[in-house]
Formats: sequence, C-alpha cells, structure tokens
Amino acid sequence: MKAVSHGFSLLEIICVLVLLGVLGAAATIGFSRSVELYTFTKDNDVLAQQAQIALNRVLIEFTNIDQSATGADFNLDAPGTETPSTSYKFPAKYAGTTTDNTFSFDAASGRLSLNGEPLCDGVTAFSIQKDSSVAGVADLAYVKVDLSVSSNNKTRTFSTQITIKKFDGTSS
Repeated sequence: MKAVSHGFSLLEIICVLVLLGVLGAAATIGFSRSVELYTFTKDNDVLAQQAQIALNRVLIEFTNIDQSATGADFNLDAPGTETPSTSYKFPAKYAGTTTDNTFSFDAASGRLSLNGEPLCDGVTAFSIQKDSSVAGVADLAYVKVDLSVSSNNKTRTFSTQITIKKFDGTSS
C-alpha cells in the first residue's frame, strides 16, 4: 500500500519562508526610502513657506515706502556689502502718516522681526541692499533682498528684487 501524503514538506515550508523574508526586506527598504523622501519634501515645503511669507511682508513694506520723507532715517546696505547689517530702517506711509519701519535680524536666535514683532524663525542670513548711488529714500529705484532659512540642517537661500514705484503725490 502506498502512503498518502497530506500537507507540505519541511523543504517547501522553508523555501516559502525564505522568499517571504526576501520580499519583506525589499518592501521595508522601499517604505523607509518613501518616508525619508516625504520628510525631506515636508521640510523643504516648510522652509519655502516661511521664506515666502517673510519675503511677501518685505514686499508689502517696501510698497508703502514714503519717498517724500527725505529727512527720515534710511538704513539699507550698499551693493556688494560683505558684512550685512543686522537692522534696516526706512520710512513708510500708512493712511497718510509716515512711520519708521525696522527689519531686525538676530543671528543668535535666528529670528527676523519687523518693528519688534517676529516675522520668521530659523533665519541664518538676511540682507537688504539698495541700488547703487542712492543718496536718500527719494532716489531709491529698487532693493535686493536675500534671505537664508534653515531647518533640520537644511538651508535654502531665497532672493528677490523689489522695484520701488515712484509716486508723484497726487491721487487719481
């Protein structure tokens, strides 16, 4: 009489377990790379959003620059300045009233602020350069803004140039 075999042999079970182990290892590597890519993308997105918010605020403030305030304090870096200032001051006009706006950068804390209010954290460098040969705020044609933001050992630098609109003082 022939013996009837029911089930799997030990060799078949071992082969299946080895194949499942190889497939599991490949899946784990793929999954971990996906998580790393997601984290990298998320960090870059946060950096880009922080920088965009700060640069938009700088744009808004320079849109309101008061070029008629010729006697007002005016502090922007000259083109090619190797050591940027930590504080930038310029006059701005809101609802007919001229006030001084000050962007301040504290390298120790990595904070950029506008008139003492926090604007962006994680800043590693910030500079505002005026166009060449500008004596006062009335002659200002454009400013160049450089902002470096860092998070999780990743630093990105953002730059923009803001053209200052000339107003003749009349309303239409």
